[in-house]
Amino acid sequence: MNVTTSRRRAPAVVAVSVAALVALITTSACGVPEDAAPREVTGQLPDALLEADAPSSTQPPASEVVTIFLVRRTDEELTLEAVPREVDAADPFSAAINAVLSPATPAESRAGLSTLFGEGTALVETEADGDVLDVRLDSLAGFPADPNSTDFQVAVAMLVCTATTSFDGITAVLVSIAQEDGTFRPIAIRLPDGAVQPDEGEPVSCDQFSSFFPG
Repeated sequence: MNVTTSRRRAPAVVAVSVAALVALITTSACGVPEDAAPREVTGQLPDALLEADAPSSTQPPASEVVTIFLVRRTDEELTLEAVPREVDAADPFSAAINAVLSPATPAESRAGLSTLFGEGTALVETEADGDVLDVRLDSLAGFPADPNSTDFQVAVAMLVCTATTSFDGITAVLVSIAQEDGTFRPIAIRLPDGAVQPDEGEPVSCDQFSSFFPG
C-alpha cells in the first residue's frame, strides 16, 4: 500500500518542478527585472501603432471662371478676344481686372494673345454702384502712352468688356485714377472713330467698342 501511494504522488511533484523551472528560465531569458513596485515604462511605439494625423480642415479658396479680354495683334489690325480665366471667388471683380492688367499666361502667349498694359498701373479697388462698376487705378503709367491712340482705346475696352461680360448686372464701367487728395477721378474715354464720344466721367459699355471685335 505504501509503495502504491508513492507512485501516484510522484508525477505531481515532477510537474510542479518542471513548471517552476520553465518559469525561471523564461524570466531569465527575457531579461525583465522584477521590481518591488510598479514603475512607468517609456519607449517609442512603432509607426504602425501611432495614431494617424487628423485631416486638415483648411480648404482651398473658392474660385470661379470669368471671361477676360486680351488682344490679338496682326499687321492689319488689333482685335479683342475673350478668354476664360479662373479667379478667386472672394473678390471676382478685382481678380478679373488684375488678370487683364497682368501679362498673358504662357498658353495665351503661344496662341498669339497679349495684354496692352505694362508695368506701372495697379488696381486700387473696384466699386459697384447699381449697374456701373468703377475701376479705380493708381495711375495711367502702364497704359499705352498716347491717350488718343488705338492701343489706348483698346486697353480701355479690355477693362470695360471684361467687367460687363463677366458679371451679371454690370452694364457700364468707369475708369478712375487716384488723385493726390485721396479721391478718384474718372478719365475721359475716347471711343473709336465714328462713335458718339461720352462726356468726361461718363461710364461706357462694351458695345461702344464693337469695332474692335473680329468681323
